[in-house]
Amino acid sequence: METLLITGAVFAAIGAALVAVGVAITRSGRGFDRRAARAPGQVVDVRWEAIGPRGDKIMTGFPVLRFTLPDGQAVETVARTGTSVDVMKEGQAVNVLYDPSDPSQARVDSRASSAGTALAGAAFMVIGGAFAVLGLALLVGGAVIPS
Repeated sequence: METLLITGAVFAAIGAALVAVGVAITRSGRGFDRRAARAPGQVVDVRWEAIGPRGDKIMTGFPVLRFTLPDGQAVETVARTGTSVDVMKEGQAVNVLYDPSDPSQARVDSRASSAGTALAGAAFMVIGGAFAVLGLALLVGGAVIPS
């Protein structure tokens, strides 16, 4: 009984934390989209990184973007989001979304980029919700089972 209560509490806490991370990711992505300014730009390079846990890493390409601010200042930065699909090519013209207060925070203006953030947030919330429900079920089971 005590083991069920402890396990349930741990699962519920992990679930709540995962839901909170999912909400934060979703809010951050939406906030960026609301305040972002647009500029025409170009992919000047793609930096590939191995992302993920050891033994299950996925090569993810982060485009290096070059664009010009309205005041004429040129900005070159690595995009906030990447992709595992080799779709960005050096020299490719793109529209860039950037944070006017910090233009180094930028990404390619595409549905795939904004959908990726939304999908990541939703995934954390769904997995966290499942952990929380399982944890609550274990807590109820531990409280109901006589010792």
